[in-house]
Amino acid sequence: MERMVAIGYIVKPRGVKGELIVRNDSRWYEPFELISEVEAELDGRKFGLRIEGIKLLGDKLAVKFEGIENPEDAAKYRGAELRIKETELPVLEEDEFYAFELDGFEVIDYKDESAGTVVNVINSPANDIIVVEDKNEKEHLLPAIRTLIDRIDFKAKKIFLKEYEGLFE
Repeated sequence: MERMVAIGYIVKPRGVKGELIVRNDSRWYEPFELISEVEAELDGRKFGLRIEGIKLLGDKLAVKFEGIENPEDAAKYRGAELRIKETELPVLEEDEFYAFELDGFEVIDYKDESAGTVVNVINSPANDIIVVEDKNEKEHLLPAIRTLIDRIDFKAKKIFLKEYEGLFE
């Protein structure tokens, strides 16, 4: 079975025609522009939604899905996570990657010691935040910025950090 990737979630209904406000977690508009259907999951139930139209609204999207015709119907989908097949994501440049690809990577500090494992990546407007869980199951938040990250080795599944005091205290 092909890997499904979360690209956003439904925030709330918009207007009287059944549109929904969607938070775009993919950082790119293209996944919504290039596809006609998404897999949705709400309360453990999975189902397909066909896209009729999309409008860009700042950092969110207004999406019209087939069969959702009024605000009452739209409200039933609040909180649904939207996913697409990994192969449907836009192809990135050679030096780019998707945040979900870092899940499970080991983080190595500047002393060449393991600082923990990536358990999540949070998209934020300024930069992504890498959530690292140490051996004591304590979570640390690392900004995904070039001044902190020395390099990422995708083959070894490791993120190497530059010298920076106080990150894991």
